[in-house]
Amino acid sequence: MKLVTLYLPETYIKALDRLVDEHFYPNRATAIRTAVRDLIRDEVWMRPPVVEASTPKTEFTVSQTALKEIQKPPNRLVRDYHTHQKGAQQ
Repeated sequence: MKLVTLYLPETYIKALDRLVDEHFYPNRATAIRTAVRDLIRDEVWMRPPVVEASTPKTEFTVSQTALKEIQKPPNRLVRDYHTHQKGAQQ
């Protein structure tokens, strides 16, 4: 893994801390990695490529390791979180 430094709005940090405090994730880094993985899976690896006439086609190659990672079901904490959120909305 490589270190990435970024700035987040205070509201995002508070929300991340809440997820950690409520034991949905063990720490902020895991929550952020999960969110980034899901974003990349949905927006890059799982959708058909968008190619505009003026843009050269870009090929994405997914390594076997990445493929295994995106095919894994969410961990228990993530499943519990989504179940909890659905129950709270009803």
